[in-house]
Amino acid sequence: ADLHLHSVYSDGLKTPAGLCRMAVKAHVSVLSLTDHDTTTGNADMRRECEKEGLDFIFGCEFSSPWRERRINFHIVGFDFDPEYPEMKEYLAQRSFCEAEQTRILFERGLAEGLLHDITWDEVLDYNRGVTWLCNNHVFNTMKAKGLATDLDYMNFFTTVYGKRRGEVKPPYEFLPIDKMLRLIRDAGGFAVVAHPHNQLHAIPELVSMGLSGLEVWY
Repeated sequence: ADLHLHSVYSDGLKTPAGLCRMAVKAHVSVLSLTDHDTTTGNADMRRECEKEGLDFIFGCEFSSPWRERRINFHIVGFDFDPEYPEMKEYLAQRSFCEAEQTRILFERGLAEGLLHDITWDEVLDYNRGVTWLCNNHVFNTMKAKGLATDLDYMNFFTTVYGKRRGEVKPPYEFLPIDKMLRLIRDAGGFAVVAHPHNQLHAIPELVSMGLSGLEVWY
C-alpha cells in the first residue's frame, strides 16, 4: 500500500492515472491520494483505481499548527466525508487561500518583470479542474508555453514565490491542531500525523486530542 501520494491537483508531478500506472508496475495494490489541503483529485483517483483493479482510500494531507508550541503538523485525514458541511467549507477556504495567494504573487511578478508573456487566465485554462493552485501550476503552464525549462524552476520559485508568500496575508487561517483533529473525526474519518520528524514528543498529547496513528516508514 502507498497511503501518502500527491498529484497535479496539489503539488505533485503525476495525474491520478499516472500514479495508478506506477502503482501497478510496482505491485502496489492499495492507494490513497493525500493532496495538500484539497480533495479535488479524489474522484479522478477513485475512477483510475477502479480501472486498474486497485483498492482506494479517500484522503487529504492538512497543514495544522500548534501555535502555543510553535509546531506545524501535517495531518493526513483518511476515509472522511468531504461533503460534511464544516469540512466542505474548510476545504473551500483552503483552495481559495492558496489560489488567491498564488494569483496575487503572479500579478506582482508580472508587474516587476519577473514573469512575462503569460496571463492568469492561461494558468487557469492549463490547470482545468484544479482549485488549489500553487506556484507549480504557474510553472507548469510556463513550461507548456515554452517560456521555461526545469532548470529555471529554482530561480522562478525564489524570486516570484518562496518566502514572498509571507507578504500576502491569507483571508483564512489554518485550523489549529485540536480543531483539525476534531473536524476529521466529526466528518467520519481518522487522522494520522505525517513524517513527524522532531515531533515525537508531542504524540501523546495529539493522541489525547484524537490522533489515530503516525506515519513511521515511507
